[in-house]
Amino acid sequence: MKRIFYPYNEWEDYKAGMYRLPSVQDSATQVQESVDLLASSSIFYGVALGMISDWSISAAVNLSNKSRNRQAWLGQASCCFSHKSSEHQTKEAWHLLTKEQQDSANQVADEIIAFWESCHAEA
Repeated sequence: MKRIFYPYNEWEDYKAGMYRLPSVQDSATQVQESVDLLASSSIFYGVALGMISDWSISAAVNLSNKSRNRQAWLGQASCCFSHKSSEHQTKEAWHLLTKEQQDSANQVADEIIAFWESCHAEA
């Protein structure tokens, strides 16, 4: 697969504030919402699927780059897409999950990545 590039100011995750520094007022709520999302395989799957569809530019840039942690990006972007969590808040939430919940979330991410790759395979 060829890597896909777009200027950062076209990335939907950037526009949605995923890379911002979070405010203290919203942090606890958004961290908990991220825990809830990542801990539920079925909800995470649906949100991630919607996110890669709606955020096609960000998905292309990040999922075509096999040198980055695509599982982490998928979780962070899904949390931002769902409830405006920043990447920092999602990272904090990740450490609140059990090992089993982390493994399950990674499995969902792998399924979404495989689906995206199958839709964007070069002929």
